[in-house]
Amino acid sequence: MAFQAESEGMIKNVSRLEMPYTQSMNLDFKIDGPYPYTHLDIKQPVVSEILKEQGNILDIETMGNKIGEKITTQKERFCKFEEGPKSPENVLHIVDLAYE
Repeated sequence: MAFQAESEGMIKNVSRLEMPYTQSMNLDFKIDGPYPYTHLDIKQPVVSEILKEQGNILDIETMGNKIGEKITTQKERFCKFEEGPKSPENVLHIVDLAYE
């Protein structure tokens, strides 16, 4: 998804963050814009088959709302890490709602 956005000219110079950072802060990529963005996080809903196995059936609207709520709290948390963004406004989120 990130490299597709780069190839379409939406973002620049996508590079994956080092593994220890991606695991501890759950932030995916560094980018060089567009301004003011320095970091990119990709969000995707859980695949419907996994939810069914857990007995948890959510519609796409509910999943989208849950992802949106999570984005808000994560932006602040990302700034606490050395390799993280300087400000919540520096984090771009792409939400992929292709739901299977």
